[in-house]
Amino acid sequence: MQYSDYKCFRFGFDSGVAFVSIDHPPINLLDEALSAELAERYGYINRALPADELTPYVEKLAHRIASFPAHAIAHAKAAVDKGAFRSIAEGLLVEAHESDLSVASEVTQARVSEALKMGAETFEGELEMDFLSKLSPIR
Repeated sequence: MQYSDYKCFRFGFDSGVAFVSIDHPPINLLDEALSAELAERYGYINRALPADELTPYVEKLAHRIASFPAHAIAHAKAAVDKGAFRSIAEGLLVEAHESDLSVASEVTQARVSEALKMGAETFEGELEMDFLSKLSPIR
């Protein structure tokens, strides 16, 4: 199936508002359309979904993100806002710094510990988006 039957998207933040962007036109290598499956395998996109699966996936992801501690969301937004228009090296440094600040929180450490006990770091756990609903409520 070719890319035209799929939507590919990425997430970002602008002025504190999360958004999903749909990429058009498709990536073109050597004047040939790139299939969604190949783009996903090459890492050009995080995930390729048939159009009818896009809205439910994004809604589920939005609920998942909303379940994160507020400080973690704030640090992720700060990393995007501060690093988006810098060089890749500078952007990665900003991302690492904001991530370190987030992980230093006792709330994050407790949730990560609980998630790891549930198998979140396994291949299956990384594919499962519902494990967060099984964690203890954020304190």
